[in-house]
Amino acid sequence: MTGQNILLESKDKVKAWVPKVRKVVEEDIAAQLERLGIRPGGKAVPIEKMSLADEAKSIRIRLQALLDRETLSEGNVKRGYEAVRREIAYTFLNRLLGLKCMESRRLLYLTPPGNPDGIPEETEIITPVPGQAKSRYLRDLRAAGGSRYKYATDAEEILLRDGLTAAFRQITKEIRILFDPDHEYSYLWPTHACLLRIIEMINNDLPVDAYRARDFLGWVYQFFNREEKKKVRDENKGIPQTSYQLAVMNQFYTPPWIVKTLVDNTLGRLWLQMHPDSSLKAKEPPPLPEERTSWEPVADYLVPGTGEKLLYKRLTDQGEVQDFKKARDIALLDPACGTMHFGQYAFGLFYRMYEEEIENAGRKGWPEEPSEKDRRDVSKAIVENNLFGIDIDPRAIQIASLGLLLTAKEATIQHGYGPADARITRTNLVVANAVNLGEDHLRTLIERVNGRFGSLEIKERLFKTIWNNLQHLGELGSLVQVHEGVAKVIDEWVERQAYEKGITAFLKEPAEQLDLYSRERVKQYRLKRQVLE
Repeated sequence: MTGQNILLESKDKVKAWVPKVRKVVEEDIAAQLERLGIRPGGKAVPIEKMSLADEAKSIRIRLQALLDRETLSEGNVKRGYEAVRREIAYTFLNRLLGLKCMESRRLLYLTPPGNPDGIPEETEIITPVPGQAKSRYLRDLRAAGGSRYKYATDAEEILLRDGLTAAFRQITKEIRILFDPDHEYSYLWPTHACLLRIIEMINNDLPVDAYRARDFLGWVYQFFNREEKKKVRDENKGIPQTSYQLAVMNQFYTPPWIVKTLVDNTLGRLWLQMHPDSSLKAKEPPPLPEERTSWEPVADYLVPGTGEKLLYKRLTDQGEVQDFKKARDIALLDPACGTMHFGQYAFGLFYRMYEEEIENAGRKGWPEEPSEKDRRDVSKAIVENNLFGIDIDPRAIQIASLGLLLTAKEATIQHGYGPADARITRTNLVVANAVNLGEDHLRTLIERVNGRFGSLEIKERLFKTIWNNLQHLGELGSLVQVHEGVAKVIDEWVERQAYEKGITAFLKEPAEQLDLYSRERVKQYRLKRQVLE
């Protein structure tokens, strides 16, 4: 069986598996919510009428606040409840699957239990040791924990929770958005029985090759939303009613050859215009998509007649003409990034660009110093400086962040270093979404900064501009351009104030037509104008 057929078979298995595991998690979360007084449909029992322990009461208060916010976002309490249940379930499932992906690729490195200052070592927390019931990390944690994990009635539950929390906290240092144990969707854990069932399904129901597939987490995201897509089509004739439904309905899987074509003809073309001698230049005609057996970085899907003869030129702020930009200064932005499929492929091109700078530093047409001198720092540099993504769906950003982390660590290993050498401290992925809390809340915010604006008029105009832009943030995402409206309001106010104070008289005259005295007056006017601004 070919690699492509194995990939398709794995995808089909994931497609059938995701709805099953989702049902297991969501049913457990629903039972947990009801135990805390939040019934299916969102109706809540007043907390003062319940006998809850202090810890449970604290969780209930936080969940109620979360439910209130999602109700406001989704339009009614039923959809708000569904959103809370869905997001808690998805977050925990994503974390467990993320751990499994790291383990299957030998990328999970944690400090040894009981030795927080120790050197991180390869381990597993989801995958059991062959022939044993527990994973290596849980086995070591139990040995280091003494009686805590041996004699208590809930020792096994505490062991699993402590082990997962420890892993989450360590990974959060690199990828906060998904594994953060203090995130609002982490307030409520699945029951111990549910966690064991999920882990069993993860280990037994899918082949290891599925977790090694680059698109695995994207498949999970895609198939997790199948029921939502069907529901929107059946109930609303395919018209989304909320930002979440909009994200679901506009979720499309982009085939790799299309990703490659678009990235080759933008990022790849730019690099070849700067460095015509680059190794990214194809040396032979490209194979058809179905015939391609290697996705090594080479820009061989370039459209003919679209810039082959053009050479790159740029004018610096100092007025100098440059023939290139350093690899570190090139940014690729995907304004609707989803799971960052384009960024995954672009990563390979960027890696080769950094390598070429190291190899050619000091030569004509290349920088004197490369963007990174040490190849072990290249993966980190790419994630933190070159790749940018925006999406309206926070779950897509979760997967995109983890996907880039895995890609960076795998690339580091492939080039002869260890996973720990790719220490990612920042990703440039943004959720362009916010809950519309209403006009009153925004007006209160404007009132708080009242002291910064002496003019009631400019305050009111700014309020209207911001409000008009933010009303549909959840649907427009990166299309919202608040700064343009704000800049226009401020510019118009400054122009009028300058005119009223008579400091615009000479500004429209060409400088060469003014005498020395007038030029000095213009300087004074411009200084006064800056004060106004």
